Amino acid sequence: MASILLIDNKETRKQKLERYLSEAGYGVCGISDARSLRHMDCSGFDLAIINLYPDANRTWAFYRRFKEQYPGLPVLVYLENSFSALRSLKQAIGLILGKPQEVAPGILSRTPEDGPAVCRRH
Repeated sequence: MASILLIDNKETRKQKLERYLSEAGYGVCGISDARSLRHMDCSGFDLAIINLYPDANRTWAFYRRFKEQYPGLPVLVYLENSFSALRSLKQAIGLILGKPQEVAPGILSRTPEDGPAVCRRH
């Protein structure tokens, strides 16, 4: 199953997107405070989604730093909060990761034997 790191500074929006992506079949790890990433290894994720809206400059600056640290990890920057934007985001994720396998909804945590680690802290 594909794992997604979701970095969003607005808790309600993050929870909504976590639920939406989990129900679509992705393993999702949601982070509201980007500073907590200092204690995480994000290399096991298949995709990162970043939204620090309404501060677009801060979002893009964070994106550049994140890509320096994880150059091989695909990243989507998401600066909208409408339902049609969610559908567009889901389509973009599908293009990058392919169709998700059916799984139970929720935030997943995996062991090294299971494959990529999700929300695993150092």
